[in-house]
Amino acid sequence: VTKVQTGGPDGDLGSNEILVSRDRTIAVVDGGGVIWDPDGLDRAELTRLARAGLDSGSFDEARLGPKGFAVRVGDRDKRLGDGTVVASGTGFRNAFHLDPRCRADLFVPCGGRPKSINLANWRSLLDAEGRPAFRWIVEGANLFITQEARLKLEEKGVAVFKDSSTNKGGVISSSLEVLAALAMEDESYARLMCAAPGGAEPEFRRKYIGKVVGHIVDRADKEFALLWRVHRATGRPLSVLAEELSARINQITDEVAASSMVNDPAMRLAALRLQAPDMLVDEVGAEKLIEHLPPAYQKALVATAVASTFVYRFGLGAGFAEYRRYVAALALE
Repeated sequence: VTKVQTGGPDGDLGSNEILVSRDRTIAVVDGGGVIWDPDGLDRAELTRLARAGLDSGSFDEARLGPKGFAVRVGDRDKRLGDGTVVASGTGFRNAFHLDPRCRADLFVPCGGRPKSINLANWRSLLDAEGRPAFRWIVEGANLFITQEARLKLEEKGVAVFKDSSTNKGGVISSSLEVLAALAMEDESYARLMCAAPGGAEPEFRRKYIGKVVGHIVDRADKEFALLWRVHRATGRPLSVLAEELSARINQITDEVAASSMVNDPAMRLAALRLQAPDMLVDEVGAEKLIEHLPPAYQKALVATAVASTFVYRFGLGAGFAEYRRYVAALALE
């Protein structure tokens, strides 16, 4: 799989994309400029930059293939191998996602200005025969593409996975980090979850991070499965379905939060089983965990747990009858 990404090795999203991916990355566009190699950028060099927190401007040009180039934002009148002269490195960087050389199977925007792809310029992502530059777009950065442009690209056959779906992992990670901090006493949290400067990482922390990652992967799998199933069955755009999915989860979250369900002790324990890593419940104890969590947090936990798991299990079209049965089953588990 060939890939282009915006957001580079010095950013959280860009560096993680580099470190966890197993593709042939042909271009990285970031604060440092543009690095491009149609034969694939040197993976070891990208990894070095990611681990050091350096942007693409620090890429060793000796690692580029014969057709590759590096254009830094400070460059002026730089001549590329094909004879093209780049007048401004900054201008070249800002528009490179629309450049004819920016073509790959996968595009992952992990950074960049909002509305960089919009109704006025989306056709630049098509070749002379109207074929799209990318087969798949997975939005790592919020708002990089406007909804109007997403729909136009989907009409051309691009599978566009919208930011509201693809960025949920960050929200999940933050919420489970907060949950651990709220659940534990200060002494326990310092001992189990904090690495001393220069010291070894606590085993509990390492395993907890693994549980968080597993939780994110599980939710991502469920989100994709639901979107893809409905998309294949109906032909409706993925970006529209992603908005409907988020709206449906939010609707049920609000309904549950406003109901008496959030005050039911059985529902709170059920929500904990759905949301909290089991090792945290085992360490603190379910009753103690409930005791430590602020009431507002517990209510939010119940509402989000019920809403997301219900929608993933029963789909966008599930009605009140399925909802009642599901809630009753949760309370009895």
